Amino acid sequence: KIDLQTHSTMAKPVRNSGSGSSHVRKRRGSNGPPPPKGNGGGSDANKKFKGHHEDDAKDMESSEIVSQLLQELTPTADNSVNKSQQIRFMQRAVDQGWIRTVVGPEIEKQNDASNKSDQLDRLCRVWALLLSWEGQSGRLNSSTLSYLASSKSASTESLDVATVVLPKLFLFIGSSSGDDNQGASTHEWLATVCHCLTLLGSVDRQSPAKIWNLAVQEESGTSQDAGSALMKYVSPHVGELWKRQNPILFPGANAENNENENANATGQNSTTSPFLVLVLNQVLECLEDHTETDEEAEDVTTTQNDSESKQKTIFVHRALEWLVDLLSLSVDGTLRTFVLWYLKAIFFSLRAHRAMQRGDNQGNAAARHLTQQLLYRIQEWQNFPLQYNNKKNSQQLDSGENMRNNQVIIPRSQQETMHLYYRRASTLQKMCHRYHAHTLDDIIFAGLGRLCAGGKFVENSLASLSDSELLTLLHKLRLLDENEASSETLKALYHDRSFLLQILNDYLQQPKDALEELQYVPLFCTEKLLWDATKIPPNHSSLLLPSKVLSLPKLSSTHYLSFTDYLWRNFSLLQLETASAIRSDLVNVIRRLRPVMSMSNDNDDEDIDMDGDANNMKTTFAGWARMALELQPQQKGGGLTIVKVEKPLLGKTFPNKVLAECTIDLGPCGAAIRREWDALSEHDNIFFAAIHASPDNTTGQSEPPPTVQEYREQLGYDAVPAGTEGKGTNKDRLVPDDDDPSFPQRYGVQLVRGGTIVQIRDEEGTVLTDPIPSDN
Repeated sequence: KIDLQTHSTMAKPVRNSGSGSSHVRKRRGSNGPPPPKGNGGGSDANKKFKGHHEDDAKDMESSEIVSQLLQELTPTADNSVNKSQQIRFMQRAVDQGWIRTVVGPEIEKQNDASNKSDQLDRLCRVWALLLSWEGQSGRLNSSTLSYLASSKSASTESLDVATVVLPKLFLFIGSSSGDDNQGASTHEWLATVCHCLTLLGSVDRQSPAKIWNLAVQEESGTSQDAGSALMKYVSPHVGELWKRQNPILFPGANAENNENENANATGQNSTTSPFLVLVLNQVLECLEDHTETDEEAEDVTTTQNDSESKQKTIFVHRALEWLVDLLSLSVDGTLRTFVLWYLKAIFFSLRAHRAMQRGDNQGNAAARHLTQQLLYRIQEWQNFPLQYNNKKNSQQLDSGENMRNNQVIIPRSQQETMHLYYRRASTLQKMCHRYHAHTLDDIIFAGLGRLCAGGKFVENSLASLSDSELLTLLHKLRLLDENEASSETLKALYHDRSFLLQILNDYLQQPKDALEELQYVPLFCTEKLLWDATKIPPNHSSLLLPSKVLSLPKLSSTHYLSFTDYLWRNFSLLQLETASAIRSDLVNVIRRLRPVMSMSNDNDDEDIDMDGDANNMKTTFAGWARMALELQPQQKGGGLTIVKVEKPLLGKTFPNKVLAECTIDLGPCGAAIRREWDALSEHDNIFFAAIHASPDNTTGQSEPPPTVQEYREQLGYDAVPAGTEGKGTNKDRLVPDDDDPSFPQRYGVQLVRGGTIVQIRDEEGTVLTDPIPSDN
């Protein structure tokens, strides 16, 4: 008997080797190719392996290297750009470590000079390109991180070069607007800067808030905080509600004064908007793009549209990854609070999810799935239960700035979260009673728990209101401003009834608690998780999406929102790491079994259709595996039988326990294999796989996996030009079965389920796992 749902250990210990990667499965981290084998690994052998560029780099002066970097990576408008040549040059610069030895010191030198030239701006772009390429290629080593976390002047000031580079990059992107971006589109530069911000945030020696605060300032060199910059881009009508609910962040706020003050500062008069505002608007624009391709367009136009679509997809992934880090790793409570408010003000999550449901302009299936996963994680961090208190009594603080600086993050209990949403539902009932007392009786007299439970109750109760009346009701609740919209797209959504109802449901519906969600997580991985490339990355980085982004929780040394957040991230990574090891074992076993479709001879008395009727075909196995057995049909005394399904406990929706009985035959096995099966005991974990071979597979040889080149083209990489295939282009190399998402389709894997052994009996019914025999 096997307990299919238990709270025991998930699976066997994970077998990992090597170190260096922070992904699910640990891979060998390298800072370049290994040195060649030679007599003692002398310098001659190393020079021979690294190539002739090393001697050139030694002879070149720093000024010559800077000139070459500017010429290759930031060409002028008169010079053409060769992408492949740029990639080769960036790879050479990363190998030589020029970002630490040449570019960084040159930026510090020119920034300290009294006369700052245009060369400083171009050097900042070179710095961002090299850092992004080093992180994208998986070569961001400890020396680069140490350089980023150090300063030329004082040990207390970290990331000094980044504080010089980032404001200039923000100004460059905001002012260019895609007109002349030195051979690259706006989305390419946005993706590069977002990737740099993500990499800089991973430096655990200092708070990433110092760097990320630069992304919410309107102009470089200003001392604006997150609130002063972002509140200019929020409607005063909506922002007034936040000021009333958070007097600590807005001390001395007066309704009339702030209305007049914000009415004059709507953010439209500033020369450049904050980088965060620009990124979020561009992400929504890419997701909500309804541009349709013309079928009669020329090939050149089609190729250009495909290239732009790939660049937009990479930018969306990089931007969402940075936004996830901003919400999950930020230790600055003020910064995180205002970013959350701005996301709610522009309805970022609602608009992005609506765009993804359409799914007609979001790249290939793998890219769309990754975007959905990242948006889901952003929604999780938005609903994370946190509240902000002061270290000191607010009366002891002399100014509002001191109040903000003394703000700390503390977790909010489930009861406090429930009271928060109940107050929102009570406010809705008061508004309905004040303005629609005779038409909205269902909402006025409904229980608060029913209003906050979600579902169709609120939507059905508001059916008597027209679209304009519903919009006015949301305006009264200060969820939106019906007289002001930040974009034409948002103005059109204000007239969409379904969108207005989604805003109200998102405002009222109480999110599930983290511990409550944990109870619904399957303890054993299924086929959906095992072959999800966005959660369990492949062993080879060349098989990742072009953006190199993964939807995985990140571990940090100090940056956690709460202790629950710390435990949840570790549990998720442990679950994915275990699933990766289980997938490797299942792939190895199923590949050895060699499932094949053959004629069925179960009914000997009946005639068999030799033409191969589908009713007379069944899956058999032409191979064998040491720790895998085929379950015989129940007519022959085998198979898997569900014995008992206990009712759910009070308040739960899943069965309390599921017991099944499985009969296996060890007769065909040898003595050594039989001893291994007999060694199974109580609390061991086993897995069941339902396999139905393809009807075309009659020889036991499944379809081969795609080549690496074909798989990369499916992910969105540029195709190798015809006639250039050769050595090093992955033309004939196949994708390993462990990393192939199409493995279930090729071998016919339908379902994968796990269970824990609770009892073992022999052929005579004697219980072998119970030390004290009983009559039951």
